[in-house]
Order: sequence, then structure tokens, then C-alpha cells
Amino acid sequence: MTGGRAPRDGKGRWIRGVESAERDGEAMRLRSLGWTLQKIADHLGYGNPSHAKRSIDAALALIPSEGAAEMRKVMDLKLDRLERKLWRLANRRYPALFQGVQVEIDGVPQWDSGPVRGALNDLAQVYRDRRKLHGLDVPVRQEIAAETVVRYEIAGVDLSKLT
Repeated sequence: MTGGRAPRDGKGRWIRGVESAERDGEAMRLRSLGWTLQKIADHLGYGNPSHAKRSIDAALALIPSEGAAEMRKVMDLKLDRLERKLWRLANRRYPALFQGVQVEIDGVPQWDSGPVRGALNDLAQVYRDRRKLHGLDVPVRQEIAAETVVRYEIAGVDLSKLT
């Protein structure tokens, strides 16, 4: 950055410089370590988490396809580990407590379904992340071939007399 302003081209468009590329790379590195977008934004001075996300996306776009494939493998391993932990949480039973004592109705212990629902919601997010990681949610481009005939008429003109 020169003089406190981002470098611009002759048309006023922002020019990506070395500093911004390094910052994007650092944001991606921190994200791979599990940092939240908010924490990355605060640490690197982004205005908000969406700017940190944009920076990470920009860095990912510059990774050669072999590097992107390697990054996908790493992210898949992380998602696998997270999925296993969430399934363990979802398959546990959690006692319903009131003032630190398990709730019983007619002598039958009651169980809290909230933590299980939370784990299942988190699992659904893991599956959405995995679909996004592998591009499974990208819309399929479809081409529709059709021959369209358009006929224009001018009121009061007999086309058979024109030649």
C-alpha cells in the first residue's frame, strides 16, 4: 500500500499487490489451523469476517490444482475427525437436569435431546462443507438447443407484392 491507500490502475480499479497476496496466504494458513473468520479478521485487521473469507477464497483460487487437491485431502481428514466426534456426541444420552439433579417423572429418568439435536445439526453442516469442498453443489450448466422462428408483420403491407 502506498500512502495509506491501496494501489489502483489507471481506471481506479484495485491492483493486487505482494502485501495483499501475503495477507491472503496468512489468512488461509490461520483458517487451516482452525481459526474462526472473526478471529482472523481481528488478527489481520479486516473490517469484518466476510472480508477474511474473501481473502481466503482469493488465496485458494491461486493454488495450482495439485495444491488444491492436497488441500482438499487435508480438509477431508479434518472433516472426518470432526464427523467422528460429532457422531460420538450424537449417540450419547444426556440426563435432563434441574438445579444439578436429574429430572425423573414417576421414577423414570428423563433425557435431554438438545445436545443430540445440536450434534446432528453440526453433522449436517459438516456434510454441507464436504459437498462444497468437492464442488458437488455447483449448478450443472445445461444448454437448451431450440430453433426459434420469429415472424414480423407490418400492418397494411402485403409481403407478396414486395420483391
